[in-house]
Amino acid sequence: MLLLLLACADPSPPAEFSSDPLTLRLVNPTEADPFEGVETLQLDLLVGGAVVVSERFAVDEAVTLPDVTEYGAVTFELRGLSGEAVVSFGRSPVIAVGPYRAIEAPLVFLPVNEALPLTAELASPRAFHSTASLPDGRVLLIGGESLDGTRAFSDVEVYDPATGLFSPLGAYLPAPVAEPAVVEGPEQTLLITGGASPQGATRTPSAAFATLDLVSLEIAVQAEMGAARAGHCFALFRPRFGLALGGTEATDAADYLRADGGDWSWSDFVFEGLDPQGVTGCVTLPDGQVFLQGKSEGSTGVFEYSEETASEIDIREAVQPVGGDPLALSGAMLVPLPGGDAWIGGGLNNDTGLPSVAARRFLAESATLVNTVDPALPRINGRWTAWDDGWLALGCGSPDGSRAGSQTGIELLDVDAGLRGPELALDRARPGCSVDALPDGSLLITGGLGEGADGAIVVPYGS
Repeated sequence: MLLLLLACADPSPPAEFSSDPLTLRLVNPTEADPFEGVETLQLDLLVGGAVVVSERFAVDEAVTLPDVTEYGAVTFELRGLSGEAVVSFGRSPVIAVGPYRAIEAPLVFLPVNEALPLTAELASPRAFHSTASLPDGRVLLIGGESLDGTRAFSDVEVYDPATGLFSPLGAYLPAPVAEPAVVEGPEQTLLITGGASPQGATRTPSAAFATLDLVSLEIAVQAEMGAARAGHCFALFRPRFGLALGGTEATDAADYLRADGGDWSWSDFVFEGLDPQGVTGCVTLPDGQVFLQGKSEGSTGVFEYSEETASEIDIREAVQPVGGDPLALSGAMLVPLPGGDAWIGGGLNNDTGLPSVAARRFLAESATLVNTVDPALPRINGRWTAWDDGWLALGCGSPDGSRAGSQTGIELLDVDAGLRGPELALDRARPGCSVDALPDGSLLITGGLGEGADGAIVVPYGS
């Protein structure tokens, strides 16, 4: 038998379900009491997403399950019930259970649908930073600016969901910048370009380019882009070929990135039939197409290049207009969808000058934009993260385009099914925050202007 013992309901020390060889350690990175109001605990064992064992126990009762070594890769879900209502929830990461192997796995167990401030502070108080997930589930916080908006950061820190703590990575960007553009490159690397630093009342763009090794966690400074850019499109259309467009008024040229051996290099050229200065964002699709979103019809299109090698002449002619009804947007959320299309929502409508709550779906096969399920709230420069089984979590962003403005809710959206999840309120306004999904399905909200160097976490549950 797998014996699981529940420690006391005090939220301060981590509780444990434990036996040899498996220990489930309940992680509570907040001051909330996840056992408040809980009458019954339900522990489920899942294999391949299907529940194979489900048992209920009184909150002060020893918890037992059958031997699970035969199941291999398993997941545990723990529900805290008041009657039949789920008031607290947690899910373990996938655990490879086998004989003769001692395992300790964290399980964040918290009240549901409530953004709870983290007790641990960020290593550097920051807003308008970029984020990326590591293969082990930790989250990187990259760059950003101080809470008073007077300076930018070049440092990187990491949040560990197993401990609920932030710590400096000890790696630095080549320049202090807020909102650098970050994409995942080949061989477990991040590519980091551009961004801006506050200089008095102005924001000075950067041409800096660096790579971050996701295994060694070391940053390598690379050759700079041809133009300093901030708020630009940066995308790879092949593992070792990329583009940087927009985010500058200094040139009409695009920057073209390629890797020769272990070195990255840039060249520039002018697209035919495209206004590159008007490009405000882009998203790469699985087939190598890059959808370009712009401030006008002349800066919106699809980049499609299918050769293994590229010439400057071919690249210049590789952007085609899109069909349907494009919107002229700045600061929109561009999301690749599992089926190969893209969702474009939110942002500022440059034709009307008003925040947009309209959305379009880019159909990759026909290169056409069609109406689709809209976001519930306007978000200019909002953040998104892939959540659970096709769902998106939309968070942060400004309702009016001002840097001091902040939406105070997180929205769950299933674009394919047209479904909406529960409304999740943030703990406070967080201008310039970021939202990231953790491996257990909880949502991490980091930074933002306001009260201090903190973050929050929310466990969504229900439909």
